[in-house]
Amino acid sequence: MSIFIAIWEAACSEDFSEEMPRSFDYYRYENGQIVEKAVVREGDPGYNALRRLLNSHRAGWNIDLNTYAPELSFQSKGMIIDCRDDMVIVNFRKNGNGSMVELTNRFSGCRTKVLDAINHGEQRRSR
Repeated sequence: MSIFIAIWEAACSEDFSEEMPRSFDYYRYENGQIVEKAVVREGDPGYNALRRLLNSHRAGWNIDLNTYAPELSFQSKGMIIDCRDDMVIVNFRKNGNGSMVELTNRFSGCRTKVLDAINHGEQRRSR
């Protein structure tokens, strides 16, 4: 397993465009409690902002075994993306199968940028 980790960390680049589903269940948390739920679909402002951020930060991903409290969480059957203002956490099945892999990238502003897009996009779909 250490060889796998060394090879993955050496690559440290990830393109999630093939892995992203066409929709996510969206949850916004405050103090550990869900305060908002919606479905965010491809083409919605929040989805588009999330995709742009992931595409513009393809480098710098690291395997991470820690657990983080969610702030903005986008969940589907095969992928979970948690946006924070200090980092992004992505759990997904590499190539669509197998066990989940957790990667983190420490770039700032994901939570704020995606939340702004959701709040100003007016295309939310309540659950």
